Amino acid sequence: MTRFFFLAHVGLLFGAATVSGQTADFLPRTAADSMAHGLFGNDIVTLIADGDRLWMANTSGANAAGISLSGISYLSHNSTSPMDWRSAQMTLPADVVGRTIADINVSAMAVEGQIVVVATFHQESVGAVGDGLHISTDGGLTFATYEMTELFLDRAALVIKRSAATVDTLASFDDGQTWLPVSTSTLYADQTSSTPMDFAGATLDTLILPMGTESGIPVSIAAGGGNMCWGIDIDGGEIYAAWTSEFLVHSPDLGVTWLRYRPDSTANPVANPFLQDWKREHRYKHLNYRAFDVAAKGSDVWVATNAGVNHSSDGGATWTNHDHFLGALTGDFVTSLAFQVMSDGTTTLWAATQATGIDENQLQFGGQDFFDETKTDIPSPSRSFTELDFDVDRDGHLDPSGISGISWTNDGGLTWQTNPALPSESPFTRGWNTAFSGDTVWVASAEGKLRSSPDGGQTWYEHPIVWQDGIALERSNGIVDVALFDGALWIATDIGLGRSAGYAASYPELGEWDLIQRHRATLALETGKPLESSTASGVPQLQEKTYAFPSPAAPRRGEPITIVFSVSSPVGVDVEVYDAGGALVRTLAKSPDRAGVHSVLWNGKNGRGEYVAGGVYILRVKTDTGDQGLGKVMIRN
Repeated sequence: MTRFFFLAHVGLLFGAATVSGQTADFLPRTAADSMAHGLFGNDIVTLIADGDRLWMANTSGANAAGISLSGISYLSHNSTSPMDWRSAQMTLPADVVGRTIADINVSAMAVEGQIVVVATFHQESVGAVGDGLHISTDGGLTFATYEMTELFLDRAALVIKRSAATVDTLASFDDGQTWLPVSTSTLYADQTSSTPMDFAGATLDTLILPMGTESGIPVSIAAGGGNMCWGIDIDGGEIYAAWTSEFLVHSPDLGVTWLRYRPDSTANPVANPFLQDWKREHRYKHLNYRAFDVAAKGSDVWVATNAGVNHSSDGGATWTNHDHFLGALTGDFVTSLAFQVMSDGTTTLWAATQATGIDENQLQFGGQDFFDETKTDIPSPSRSFTELDFDVDRDGHLDPSGISGISWTNDGGLTWQTNPALPSESPFTRGWNTAFSGDTVWVASAEGKLRSSPDGGQTWYEHPIVWQDGIALERSNGIVDVALFDGALWIATDIGLGRSAGYAASYPELGEWDLIQRHRATLALETGKPLESSTASGVPQLQEKTYAFPSPAAPRRGEPITIVFSVSSPVGVDVEVYDAGGALVRTLAKSPDRAGVHSVLWNGKNGRGEYVAGGVYILRVKTDTGDQGLGKVMIRN
């Protein structure tokens, strides 16, 4: 089981070259330096509870709070302070040039004791490019990096061979082991060029162009292009990673060797499973190669794809597919898998599903050729990928798009159950990841509510998320992950971490949630000077008494505004919002119980509960002793 979310991002100080150890920035803490670390950002994409640590990952790049770092972090005790997390950045692989640390993202992460595995990617002009996997065996202190060229043999080198006496051009994508005829019109000078490379004047019979460099790479076959890892599982030290166009890789020895698999092969593991698909475009369009998660337990390995769930009971040698058509799953796009050990000793496999958006019957009815056989530059060995044009998952029948929901099996996939209708909506909206407490399963879902079932899926509850400021979570991406750690229930959202400390006592009601965010420090309202604690901890410092983010904001689309201020002692604070004409729109109250950086949420509504019109709004933040600061925010509804 992994923790993943689409377009998930992160940052760690990983090794810069293949299998190179680097020391991560998890620095020791001392009593005198209790705020030396903290969360890097608020767009949380991953939560993993493992033993005495809660791990998380946040997106990269400058976010709405002005925190430009990305990273993975862990918490060792139950706390609402963003500064109690220990965090680390990452660097780019050695073969990536012209990029900065802000370009790095995490797509998946898994933890088992001292083993931490993270998958990363970065953006190129042609889209997202996978970087590879990073493995730590010392709890995140050091990492070894395994780049795409090591995980996938056909990404090692592009070799062009052209005879001076003929016009024939051959290409090898496996260091010269096999050769295929190619058209030079498919080989470009760089990833942004539209001018084909010209080999007509080449004097050498062989030209070697390393994959992963900026020159000599066909647009569609950059070293990590079209292949991202969204799912990782660790089972007894063995690592499994699911990839969006190459199904599954497996290391039984922490990266010393890598085994590769195809769901439609009976000769697994396969050294180079996709050698025929030299342009790497058909393997991505094959929905059952497009994997998003993996769950392993001994010789039982399950892989979630865009075409259902694939199960191997013999360690990956052979595979059986379970989908909406044959296995009665709610949908074929399976986003996550997880094992739950029940109180009676049985094991349940949970699968969160979404509609694929592709109805193969409609493809056939509309006469759409999904693989476009009109392309003449596809070598004949690859044309096997264009058979059964409308059967894009290659399972021998035409599938509907399915629906979003939850499916589970208690008998190894022989039978599947699906969630019944909920009181307010049927069926589930998009589900992401799951967590377990005893026999209770928790499901993170896209529209900003948790789902839970205390009895193995027979009864379901939905739990709206309401922050302590009385504002409900209403986000297009909602809750992307959930975890249970140190007696509290935690959720990952794109505005921060949520924590419910008393969920167990009030279940199925969960009450109000703590919202944990990382902010830039402001000048203290009372003194107009930086707080000593903020200066010592290295928190990004503003020379203002208050600020708001995001700005512009779109509250009607579920985007609340965070108003940040600092106090040098516990004191009552009012936040007044005025329109451009000076009329009071809303007053928000806060009573900080400690000195430090604090915040108040505003949902963009006036005192009558109506959304305000677009425009600039003035913020006055004042203490009950008369000290104040001014700021502003732009609303764009």
